[in-house]
Amino acid sequence: MRKAYSQEEREEALKLAEEIGVTSAGHRLGINPNTIFNWRSLTHFREVAPGTN
Repeated sequence: MRKAYSQEEREEALKLAEEIGVTSAGHRLGINPNTIFNWRSLTHFREVAPGTN
């Protein structure tokens, strides 16, 4: 079963990933780095195309 992460947890992970890198942040937080990459892509997409999911 997948864990559901809160918006706060996602933001914390993305902030840490900017500081130390996605892979290191994922290992430190116990989150698969691919999950963080996905969140980062979705965040960027929403900034580029507002009003989309």
